[in-house]
Amino acid sequence: MKVIITDHGFPNVDQEQRIVKDMGYELVVAQVKAQADVIAVARDADALLVQWATVDKQVIDALDHCKLIVRYGIGVDNVDLEAAKNRGIAVCNVPDYCIDEVADHSVALALALGRQLPLIDKRLRSGVWKLTSEGPMPAFREMTFVTAGFGRIARAVIERMRPFGFRLAAYDPFCAR
Repeated sequence: MKVIITDHGFPNVDQEQRIVKDMGYELVVAQVKAQADVIAVARDADALLVQWATVDKQVIDALDHCKLIVRYGIGVDNVDLEAAKNRGIAVCNVPDYCIDEVADHSVALALALGRQLPLIDKRLRSGVWKLTSEGPMPAFREMTFVTAGFGRIARAVIERMRPFGFRLAAYDPFCAR
């Protein structure tokens, strides 16, 4: 059996290498994203591990005997689910992938915007030393912080924002509460 990692952004794939080897399978790390390159390396794969490469209908149709596609990430938007289903290929994701990292980054960006840091930085870099904003900069306790969605990441963001005193809200048409 052959497992192909089409692409990844990790410092190493030692964990994957160990797991695949312990199972008696071969692991090939390709680092390709273009459709033709993915087809070329994945044609004889039994399983694919994919981070950003698009696994569309053309790629799936070119797979000789693949039975599994695993997406390094929460979503599977870069995999043609219908084409995979039609070929009997299971598609999985990693539902808790980088939740904390994305939530931390979201909070950092939101706090920077709330304190107008990008504007102040731009002004400073243009030679104007003025720390106060041009418009109002209310205290966080006077602001409402809203997430568009209320999944795992949004919930983690809301919890990180709570200590800053924001009024908190979320909108998610798929979540009753």
